[in-house]
Amino acid sequence: MARLAKEIPKEIADYFVYRDGELIRVKTDYPRHNNLVGEPVRAPDGSGYYQVHFKGARYRVHRVVWFLLNGPIPEGAVIDHKDGNVTNNSIENLRLATQKQNSQNCKSQKHSKTGIRGVSRHAYYKHEPRYQVFVGAQYYGLFDDIELAELIAKEARHKVFGEFKGRE
Repeated sequence: MARLAKEIPKEIADYFVYRDGELIRVKTDYPRHNNLVGEPVRAPDGSGYYQVHFKGARYRVHRVVWFLLNGPIPEGAVIDHKDGNVTNNSIENLRLATQKQNSQNCKSQKHSKTGIRGVSRHAYYKHEPRYQVFVGAQYYGLFDDIELAELIAKEARHKVFGEFKGRE
């Protein structure tokens, strides 16, 4: 299996173009891949990201799209999918982010008992549910009503994380 590469070589622009929200292969060095020329790249990896193989290495499509349209990705930066859909590689859906910002732009964890980011049940109150709100290591209070706790958490995420507050 080819390695997942970070640095994108400049010559990749001779083999791929961005058109209508898709990465399109326009050239190949392998005659058996001629049927792929003119086709969008839609080969998912194990995490659901589309990937492309080029010169013995694998590249995630969203990074190649960014590279083709904006140049090299700065050191320490990642490419974030604004809507959280890792197969939506439209340039309008991509933005530069730090790893921390990218982590904040996520949905609720699978193991969450409330299903609401930043809201958890307080362990002390077993018979009368109470919900506590933590956003970015900041405590926002204890609430009897889960809807109110959700509203406070949404406002706190917007205040603390701005455009990287994640999907509601």
